[in-house]
Amino acid sequence: MTTSIGHINDMLEPTRLQLLRHPVYTQMSSLRHVQIFMEHHVYAVWDFMSLLKALQRKFGCFRIPWTPSDNPDGVRLLNEIAVAEESDEGLDGTHRSHFSMYRSAMAEAGASTEAIDRLVEVVDMEAGCFPDLKKIALSDEARQFVGSTFEVIARNDSVEMASTFLYGREDLLPGLFTKIVEQVSEEHAGKLDQFVYYLNRHIEVDEGEHGPAAERLLAMLCDGKIDRIERAQKAASEALRQRMLLWDGIAADYNRSSSDTEKELV
Repeated sequence: MTTSIGHINDMLEPTRLQLLRHPVYTQMSSLRHVQIFMEHHVYAVWDFMSLLKALQRKFGCFRIPWTPSDNPDGVRLLNEIAVAEESDEGLDGTHRSHFSMYRSAMAEAGASTEAIDRLVEVVDMEAGCFPDLKKIALSDEARQFVGSTFEVIARNDSVEMASTFLYGREDLLPGLFTKIVEQVSEEHAGKLDQFVYYLNRHIEVDEGEHGPAAERLLAMLCDGKIDRIERAQKAASEALRQRMLLWDGIAADYNRSSSDTEKELV
């Protein structure tokens, strides 16, 4: 087996292509479909931050008094990612987290934020404890997706977390998707401006900055060791599998929504 993480990209490519060509993009044809997508996908935006924070905790010092890290390169890479994810420039020029941008985009689009707001509220009230997702009104696919992320975090394996971060959260929203959203936006003036901005910003920072930084981080952690590369490969495959299940759930909701609309017209 090669001692480079480069082969992981080759092994994942068929699954990644499946994701990029998924009906979740090609079947999107209405504002309601955009709303459905956002109501599911927001959980991936939210739990991404916990994965990032878990990685920062592994590399940096979050204790008082502070002590220096033995891996300042890793700290630097993660801190640079966190700056944009937690305090990027929004459409209105103010600094906001990407999650906050997404939440505002949902409200503008008319998507329901009730469930995600409740989740954040419960987490805040329970002082950071992971909530019982069965008590939150979210889809089975979203519940499983978030649960799988926190299972990775709970295992506290740096290689596994970094691999999930890189391969499970890299750019899986292709340019085609942004074009489709822009087309729908033209038909619904003022409804999707913030979402289009988020997508463009997401693609810009992931391709130009965060993706390469995350790849350097994983390569640093694996350090050419076969057992670590095998763990990274396994984590990456599972991350893409979970994303596929989430996409399948969204596409199924599109179909249910279209069927309900047809019944109303009969």
